[in-house]
Formats: sequence, C-alpha cells, structure tokens
Amino acid sequence: MRYNFLMDERAKGNINSPESIRERQIVWDAKAGDLTALATIYDANVNRVYRYSLVRLGNSDDSADLTEKVFLKMLDVLPGFKDRDFPFIAWLMKITLDEVKGFAHS
Repeated sequence: MRYNFLMDERAKGNINSPESIRERQIVWDAKAGDLTALATIYDANVNRVYRYSLVRLGNSDDSADLTEKVFLKMLDVLPGFKDRDFPFIAWLMKITLDEVKGFAHS
C-alpha cells in the first residue's frame, strides 16, 4: 500500500486524522530503523522529489542524482526529525530545496 504524505487533513490542522496518525507512525518506525517504513516513505515521495528537482534543474540526470542525495540525506538526519504537526513531505521538501540550492552553487 502506498501512502500520500501530502496530507490534506493534516495541512488543515487535523493532526488526529487517521492519515496523520498513520503518517506519524510510519515516520517513527523509520526513525527506529524499520526498513519497510523507510521503503514506504521512499516509494510515496521519490517521484515528487524527482519532479521538483527536474523543474528546478532542467536535467533528468542531475535530477536523478539529486533525488538520490535527498534520500541519503534524509537517512542521515531522520534520527533528529521532530514532529511539529506539519506533513512529513514539508520536511523532506525542505531537504530537497536545500540540495537544489547547493547543487546550483556547485
């Protein structure tokens, strides 16, 4: 089953919706090292990260490389992730934006 991490209910402030609760559980499981949860996060978000980087960079090879960097960075900083009642995708897209900016400056 794939999950959409751009949660309309959570974005509207309904942090107790079933979707928001499920998202938080998947993220906490991923933080604990659950490979299935990590795969779920990857599968649910890889296309969004790739498309965003493709629009910003304009090159499919660079976008693929950047997408890989984003998820490696996510793995590195996930232990420090703090749930602040925002959708997980907001946090992940911040990483993506930072990587795009860094790529553009290199």
